[in-house]
Order: sequence, then structure tokens, then C-alpha cells
Amino acid sequence: MRINSQLKGFIEMNNLRTKIFLGLGFLFVVVLILSIGSIVFINQLANDSRAIIKENYNTIDYSTKMLKALDAMFSAQTKLYTSEKITKFKFDALKDEFFENKTEFEKNLELEKNNITEQGENLYVNELNFEYNNFIKLAQLQFSNKSIEFGEIELRFERIRSTIQSIYNLNMDAVLSKNKIAKNTAVNVTLYMSIIGIVSSLITFIFIIYFPKYIYSPIKELITKLKQISSKEFNQRINFTANDELGELINSFNNMAIKLQEYEKHHYNQLLLEKKRIEGIVHSLQDGVLVMDEANHIIIINKYAQNLLNLDEPSVIGEKTNELVEKYPILKRIIKHIEDNNNSLNPIPFKLENNDITEYIKVESIIITQKNELGILQKIGEVIVLKNITQFEQRNLDKTKLLATVSHELKTPISSLNLSIKLLEDSRIGNMNAEQIKLIDSMKYQTKRLINFVNELLEYAKVETGKIDLHIADIEPYQVIELSVFALLMQINEKKIQIDVEADNFLSKAKADLEKSTWVMVNLLNNAIRYSDVESKIVIKAWEKNRFIHFSVQDFGKGIEPEILERIFDKFTATKNILRKGSGLGLAIAKEFVESQGGTITVESTLGKGTVFTFCLPVYENF
Repeated sequence: MRINSQLKGFIEMNNLRTKIFLGLGFLFVVVLILSIGSIVFINQLANDSRAIIKENYNTIDYSTKMLKALDAMFSAQTKLYTSEKITKFKFDALKDEFFENKTEFEKNLELEKNNITEQGENLYVNELNFEYNNFIKLAQLQFSNKSIEFGEIELRFERIRSTIQSIYNLNMDAVLSKNKIAKNTAVNVTLYMSIIGIVSSLITFIFIIYFPKYIYSPIKELITKLKQISSKEFNQRINFTANDELGELINSFNNMAIKLQEYEKHHYNQLLLEKKRIEGIVHSLQDGVLVMDEANHIIIINKYAQNLLNLDEPSVIGEKTNELVEKYPILKRIIKHIEDNNNSLNPIPFKLENNDITEYIKVESIIITQKNELGILQKIGEVIVLKNITQFEQRNLDKTKLLATVSHELKTPISSLNLSIKLLEDSRIGNMNAEQIKLIDSMKYQTKRLINFVNELLEYAKVETGKIDLHIADIEPYQVIELSVFALLMQINEKKIQIDVEADNFLSKAKADLEKSTWVMVNLLNNAIRYSDVESKIVIKAWEKNRFIHFSVQDFGKGIEPEILERIFDKFTATKNILRKGSGLGLAIAKEFVESQGGTITVESTLGKGTVFTFCLPVYENF
């Protein structure tokens, strides 16, 4: 008791660092004693076990192999002796068998001579060597067709076998003896380690009971107060006096709590002022704005959004959107619209019909993120912006309707004109001179251009209205190429153009619309034919890369001017080259078709060398 009292007084007199140092030092000594004892005893056990394997296992192995080889040699001699009529082939086979095993026996005998481990083992080895040499001499005489008493050979065989067995038994006895020693060592190690472990555990247990109370009590109170501080209870204080580091820590805590309490009052007023300023800005915006926190609670909604969504601000502030959607149908449609167009390259406007008024709203969802302590982006809020684009949308609709109307109106007279040209070409009406034929050919060419222009105009009208009807399926890339070449076979033959197709073997299927993809390929190939010289070459390629099927069409014509190349996919873009005349819509439509299927389209061109158009479509994933 007196010693405990002195130790307690010594600990209390020293600082926190000393207390912890003494405690950890004591535990270190205990662990060190256990470790040294474990190393010593385990090393002893390992040495005993190692001796069994190192000293005797090899001899047992050599003995086993010698017995096996000896039995095989004796078997060959026995067959030779007992056979009344033996062929030369069988004689040679028995001889080969004997001498193969003789080599094996002598190899293991030599190894055994160099591995004498037990007392008296050397005498057995010398005896074995003597008997074996006699045995071999008799066997060689037998194989030399000399008359030998087989009983003499059998006697030598039994002596050799007995000697090998003696060597084997001698080492097995040694293994058993050493194994017994190892077991006794293991028992002793277990006993000693148990005693050391029990004593160390008792000492450590006593230490754990008495030592922490000198340190833990004030720390426990500090942890409790810190939790309250984290809950913004800044009025918490700790009544504790000490002259060590722990006392300094608690004083620092009290000072921190005082400053936090003062800061909270000041910061709260600033936050309140900033919130009002942000709300004022949001309410002044012409567009509808809906602000939500990380859990989708509505925190700000301006007047325009309230009116548009038929929401009442006081009743929705603080409420979750997924709980309000059933009560407010328009909000439900807005949320679904965002989900449907989340990954869309060209999101369609939200159509809102109220009585006889139709409005088009551009919906934008902005996710606000912030990196956490681990550096991972986390959602901290979301802003939904509702922009009224009715005026712009109506203009686009009017423009598209005009294009469609013009296209349909042009199609009928053009068809009539085309029919008239065919009638003029009919020989039954009358023969035409060369000048008339030339004029008719020119009319046919211009009529064909007009038909192509009208068709492209109609496709463009569909694109502008967002009415691209896609039938996505798994399609074969080779089919796109074959259909395109077949569709333009007449033009290819007229200009005597060589079509080279370079496609990878075993291409994956593409996830695309076959009709729209073929339209794109036909448009690119038609341009290549149109701008290629007679008897030139066009190369079509298809390959797979990064889970996309890539197609390219390469011509070797005059190329595209750099100022045109950078806006080649814009609507109504045409080249300055008089040989290249088109509507300027084909490539714009092709771009829309490719991108609507999740692909991309690019172009490379060098004046005087030709042009390469490349587009890609996603690979069909068959899960």
C-alpha cells in the first residue's frame, strides 16, 4: 500500500508527458520480455524439429530408393535364371533393366556414404558396399552366360537387403527419438510461455486498472463538452485545474468556446444578411429559379417559378420535392422532364399548355458540388432554372413549317417537270437534234438537283422540329456499307469509279438506326462520287475502337477550302468550287442523325489531295 501511495504521488507530481511515458514504458518492458522469451523457446523448438529433417530424412530416402532398385535388379536376374528358352530381345531387355537400376542404386549408395549421421551407421554402409560388389560380380558373370549358382546370388541379395533395412531402421529410430525430444521441448515451451503470459497479463491488468484514472477522467469530460460544442452549444465550460499539458488543453478549450460564442452571434447576423441579399437577387430574375439543398428540400423559389408551377412559397419552403410532386402535377412533370433529358445532347423544351396558351420552357438543372474531406465530390444543392423560350420556339416552328410547306409545294411541280422531260425523251413524240438533247440533259441534271434539295429540305424540317424517328437496334456495320454502295451503283458505274472497302473482320454490331445510318453513309459516298474524277478511287473503311464502330469515306478529289472546312457541318454551307454544288443541308442533317444516335462525325481535307469524312456509332452491348 505504501509503494502504491508513493507511485501515485510520483505520477501526480509529473506532467502528462511523463505519465504517458511511464505507462507506455512499462507496457514496452512487458511486451519485450514476452517477445524475447517467445523467440528463445520457439528457436529451440525449431532447432529440434530441423534436426529431424536435416540429419535423418535423406538417409531414409536413399535407403528406400536403394531397396527399390535392388528389387528390380534381382527381379531381372530371377527372370533370366527361371526362363527355359529366352530370346536375344528378351535377354537384352532384362540386361538393360538390370543395369539401369544398378546405376540408380550406386547413385544413392554414394549419397549415403556422404551422409553418415548415426553411430554405427558407417559399419552398415561398409558392409553394404562389400556385399553389393560381390552381388554385382555374380550378376555380371550370369549375364556373360557363365554358369552360376542362383542360390549364391539370392544369398547376396538377402544380405544386401537386410543391411539396407538396418540402415533404414537405425535412422527411423533416430527420427522417433528426436521427435520425442521435440515434443518435450514443445511442452516445455508451452508451459514457460503460459507462465510468462499469465504473469504479464496480471501485471498489465493491474496497471490498466490503476493508471488510466489519472489521465482519462478529465479527457472524458473534455470529449463530452466537445460534443456539445459541435452541436453549437457554445456556452459550455470545463472546471478543471492542473499544471500539466492537460490543464493547458482545457484552458484552451474554454477560451475557444468563448470566442466561438462571440463569433456565432456576429456570423449569424452576416449569414442572415447574405441570405436576404441572395433571395432578393433570385426574386428579381426574369427566369424561374428553384433552389434546393443536398436532400432536395426547397430553400428558395422566386415569383416566376411560383406562378409557373402553381406553387405557394410559404407552403413549399423546407419541403422535399419528392413529397410535393403528387400535390403539384406541373412540378412532377418538370422533375420527370429533367430525368428524361439528363444525358441528352439536344434536350427538348418543356411544353406547358394552360387553357388556350402554349408555352415552351427551357429547363436547366445545375448540380452544385463540393469536395469533402476525402477529396470526393458531393452534392450540396441543386438549382433548377426555368427559362421561357416560347417566342424563340414559335419562330423556329414557323420557320420549320415554312420549310416543310415550301418543300411540299416544290415537290409537285418538280415531279411534273421530271415527267415532262421523260415524255420529251420519248422517240414516239419525235426525234431531237443534238442541241435539244444537250438541253434536255441539262434539264435532267438540274431537276435531279432540285429533287435532292427538296428531299434534304424535308429531312431538315424533321430535324428542326425534333421529329427524328429513330429505330435503335443491333445492326451489322457491313450492311450499312453494302446498302449505300448498292443505292449509288448507277453513279459509281457512270463515272467508272473504283470502290475499295477495307473493313476489320468480326466487327461488333452497332447500336443504331439502320435507315438513318445508311442515309449518312449514302450522303457521304454521294459527295465523294460527285467530287471525284472519272476512273478515280474511293476508299470506304470500317473498324472498331473504344466501343465504337468507325466508318470513313475517302476521296482523292480537289479537297475543301480551309475557310469552308471549319463550318462544313453548319446549315446552308457550300463550297466555292463550282464543281461542288449542293443544298448545304446534307452534312448538317448527317451530323444531327449521327449525334442523335450517340455518335460523332468529323472531316479532314487537304487541297489537291482529297477529303476524308469519318463518323462513329456506339457498339451494341449485349448483357
